[in-house]
Amino acid sequence: SAAGFCLPFCSLSLLLFETTFVVLDLSTKE
Repeated sequence: SAAGFCLPFCSLSLLLFETTFVVLDLSTKE
């Protein structure tokens, strides 16, 4: 189903977004 496909894709996108945010946050603290 569409929901079954979106779920892992959306959580992966969210993980990438959070990782990017953390990396940017750390780089601005330098």
